[in-house]
Amino acid sequence: MSRDAKINREDAQIEIVLHGMVGGAEFAWGLREIERACRKDSVVSVVWDFRKADLSQLNFEVIQGSVEDWPALALGEDTRIAAVAGNQLDEILLRLWREAGQHRDRRQRMVFLDIEEARIWAAQK
Repeated sequence: MSRDAKINREDAQIEIVLHGMVGGAEFAWGLREIERACRKDSVVSVVWDFRKADLSQLNFEVIQGSVEDWPALALGEDTRIAAVAGNQLDEILLRLWREAGQHRDRRQRMVFLDIEEARIWAAQK
């Protein structure tokens, strides 16, 4: 498992990159990085990069937990959150995450297979 958080100051965007097995602990790490970046770097959009991640251990509890932790973050209701899947099966799992989030708050979430499309979409105001 490897992970990284990249800040694009020009677009006020954070990119959370996860490789290997992803579960609740990895989501929690990403959420902490996002919150830190909001306070330190005035980040206003998020891209989760799961292209090289193994999402096979994701279940409803992990998905729901990651969504429920969002209100604690310093992100506004107009924030765009993009998730990039590595394959079509992962895309389906991430769509469940998107749907769960849409019932929790007004932040826009979208799932992509292309990282550049995700970055562009998330940066739009």
